[in-house]
Amino acid sequence: MMHYVMTLLLFILVFGVVVISHEFGHFLIARMNGIHVVEFMIGMGPKIISWGKKDTIYSIRLLPIGGACMFEGEDGLNEREGDAKDSPSAFPNANVWARIATVIAGPFFNFILALLVAVIMVPMIQVHDTMVRQVMEGSAAEEAGLQAGDKILKLNGERIYLFSELQIFKQMNKGNSVTVTYERDGKRYDTVMTPKYNEQAGSYEYGIVNTNILIGEVDAGSAASQAGLQAGDVITKANGQRIYSFEELFQTANVSQDGEVTVTYERDGKEYETVVKTTINEETGKRYFGLKSGITFLRVKGLQCVQYGWYEVRAGVRNTYKSLLMLVRGKLGRKDVAGPVGMAHMVGEIYEETKEDWLDVFVNMMNLTMLISVSLGIMNILPFPALDGGRLVFLIVEVFRGKPVPPEKEGMVHFVGLVFFMILMVVVLFNDISNIIHN
Repeated sequence: MMHYVMTLLLFILVFGVVVISHEFGHFLIARMNGIHVVEFMIGMGPKIISWGKKDTIYSIRLLPIGGACMFEGEDGLNEREGDAKDSPSAFPNANVWARIATVIAGPFFNFILALLVAVIMVPMIQVHDTMVRQVMEGSAAEEAGLQAGDKILKLNGERIYLFSELQIFKQMNKGNSVTVTYERDGKRYDTVMTPKYNEQAGSYEYGIVNTNILIGEVDAGSAASQAGLQAGDVITKANGQRIYSFEELFQTANVSQDGEVTVTYERDGKEYETVVKTTINEETGKRYFGLKSGITFLRVKGLQCVQYGWYEVRAGVRNTYKSLLMLVRGKLGRKDVAGPVGMAHMVGEIYEETKEDWLDVFVNMMNLTMLISVSLGIMNILPFPALDGGRLVFLIVEVFRGKPVPPEKEGMVHFVGLVFFMILMVVVLFNDISNIIHN
C-alpha cells in the first residue's frame, strides 16, 4: 500500500512542478503584457479548490495530468463584464508580438526549469565524460582501433560530452555503423565502428567501458592487503580472464571453491600478478576482498555545474526530438511510448529501486523532472493544432498577413486538434495499461 501512496505522491510532485513551470511562463509574460488571465489551473477535470485574486481564479483540479492558463477573449472566453472584443486586456487585442511571447513562454520556461534542475542535480551524481578507459577484447571498438585513453568527441559528426549520450546513441542506432571522431595525444582521428550483437545482453554493443577497476582504498589486514594490492592499482584480469568491473572480480571469487583469485593488475605502468585468498563475509555470505572503488567519474562543482547541467539538458533535447523522428518513421513501437499512467508506473519503479536511500530517490526524481520538462517543452512547441506550437503558427501567419486569421476558423482548427488529442490520450492510456500488464 505504501508503495502506491508514494508513487502517487511523487508523480503528482514531479508532474505538478513541470506543469506549473509551463503555465507560469504563460501567466508571467501575459501579465507583463497587460493580458488578463481569467484562470490559472493545475490539473484537469472538476475543481478541488479555487481562490481568486486580482480578477484571476487560481484552481487545482482532480486529475493531475495537465493544466491551463486561460486568457480573456481566447477562443471566445470572457469573464469580465462587456464584450471581450472591446477589452484592451483581451488576448486577441494584444500586440501580436506580445501574444507570440506569451505562447512561447510556456515551453521556454520548461527548458529553464530543466536547466535549473540539472544544475542542482549534477553535483550529486556521477558525471561520466567520454573518455575510453577500457576496450573489451574482440569488441567493435577494438576492431575500430580505439584504445584506453582516447576521448570520443563526435558520433556521425554530432558532438557529445557525456558517456550517456554514447549509450543512448547505441540504443537508437542499433546495429548500424557509426563514424567516431576521437582525440588521442592531442590529435583528432576518425574511425568507423560497427557494433556487434551480444546474445547474452540481447543488444548491440560497442565494447567501450567508461570506468576501470581502480582501487581507491584497501582495508588494513584484509585479503587484498595481504596480497600486496594498494590504492591506485588498476585490476585487469581475474584468473587469467580479462574483466572490466568490480562485479566481475567479486563474481569470480564467489564461484571459486577455495576463494582464491589470481589477480593481474597495473601499477606505475607495469603489470603484476598476485594471489588473493578471500575470506567469507559472515553478514553477506559472500567472498570479501577488502577493496573499495576509486573515483573514475567527474566531481562537478562551481561553474562546472552550469556547464554539465547544460550538457544534460542538451542531451535530453536531442534524445527527445530523435525519438519523435523514430516514432514518425515507425522505428519505435507502442512499447516505447508512455503517457501519464506509464510515467506514474516509471516513478513507482524508480522509487522501489532507490527507496533505501532518500538521496537516491531525490536525485532520480530530479532527473525524471528534467527529462519530462524537456519533453513537454518540445512537444508543446510542435506545430500541431491545440498545442502552443499550433497557436504560434497562426500568429506567425498574422505577422505576414498583417491581420489575424478569423477567430472562428482558427477555433475550428484547434477544436479538431483537441478532439484528436483526446482520442490519442485514450489510446495512450490503454497502451500504458497494456504495457504494465505485460511487463
